[in-house]
Amino acid sequence: MSTAHRRVHTHENGVSGLDHGVGDGGRSASASDVSEDSDEFVADQEEPESKTGTLGYLGRFIGCLMCGFIFGFVVEKGRVFEPINIRGQMIFKRLLYGKISVAAIAAGMFGLSLMAMLPGSNRKFHRVCIEFYSRIANRGIIACTLGGCITGIGMALAGSCPMLVYVQLGAQVPNAVYTFLGAVFGALVFGLLRSALNTLTRPFFTTSSNPWAKSSYFITALPLVAMFAMLVFAFELLIPWDVEVKKQKASLDYLERRAWTPMMCGLLIGLLQIPLVLGSETCLQDSTSHSTLVSQIFIGPLKRLSPYLSYYRGGYRNWSQLLFVCGVVAGAYMSGHLSSSLASVKGVPTSLAFIGGGLMTFGAELAGGSTYMHGQTGMGLLSILSVITMTCLAVSAMVTAQILRLADVITPKITV
Repeated sequence: MSTAHRRVHTHENGVSGLDHGVGDGGRSASASDVSEDSDEFVADQEEPESKTGTLGYLGRFIGCLMCGFIFGFVVEKGRVFEPINIRGQMIFKRLLYGKISVAAIAAGMFGLSLMAMLPGSNRKFHRVCIEFYSRIANRGIIACTLGGCITGIGMALAGSCPMLVYVQLGAQVPNAVYTFLGAVFGALVFGLLRSALNTLTRPFFTTSSNPWAKSSYFITALPLVAMFAMLVFAFELLIPWDVEVKKQKASLDYLERRAWTPMMCGLLIGLLQIPLVLGSETCLQDSTSHSTLVSQIFIGPLKRLSPYLSYYRGGYRNWSQLLFVCGVVAGAYMSGHLSSSLASVKGVPTSLAFIGGGLMTFGAELAGGSTYMHGQTGMGLLSILSVITMTCLAVSAMVTAQILRLADVITPKITV
């Protein structure tokens, strides 16, 4: 079968039929949403309900919930959810966030490489690739650039990101609730403005192809895994991780310790790609849960206000992401409870939490993702749009954080 036709077409409103359920229990979109010459990976993006069955979807939901729990538990142990560490990375006073992020990318790429090599998992690897590329199909350079910049500003203001806000909720970070409410509000505003924004930021091409359908992913990815691993070691030599966290008793049980090493946390976070791909045929992503929550108010005539949000009301993939973040909250709470560190982290002011939460989610929706959709999955798949998004996000976050530092919003206590 020709690889030139491994392509997904998007709806006119910019939402791929493969990326979102349509409220029918998770079945795939109609055949009109997919080109007639698409290959079997596109045609099988969602298994028919009759084939998967209720127990099959129940198992997938439980799997997403468990993966979310592990994610929340590990991130809480990594301490990267703390606003002081997020902002500290932006002004290069702390490297904890960078160490874990790079380690997670490396581990994720290693896991994806294994699945791409093995015959039994290769098919699911390509399905996830198609899901990712179909999601960003209608996002061009303009949308990714603007979205990345807006997200970075919001992250610097709130000291959070669209996924880490759930960890902050579980760890009971002060004012995290306002960050969450701001994030939900940002998703609502974006949903209402989606049609206008789509016109302004529409890319030149509205199709997305899977580049790894015609080349070997692991041949390109594995050397980069080694490079990223060496980068993490270099960061660790520059600023040891135990300098950036509070001292803890070595006699404590491992689960009761307040912090784990960045390399261990990054490894566990990145390897979560394996159970997510194999069990649920999805990947680490961040912003869709807010849209799923907001979309529940768009019923009846209100659906016309935002066709974009209407696609998030039902379907397996949308609700699985919501279950994932519920698991994140529970896992972060359990980790903090075991280490007696709940509510021990300093939050950001209420106004910055809400405004930052709204901006970071609005930007993430505009760009098709942020630190996890683009940062972990997208960069792991070597997507050019993901590199553009994350570059713009990092630059805008650093500029905003420097402004906050000069305004004495980021206090001198952040130095190590």
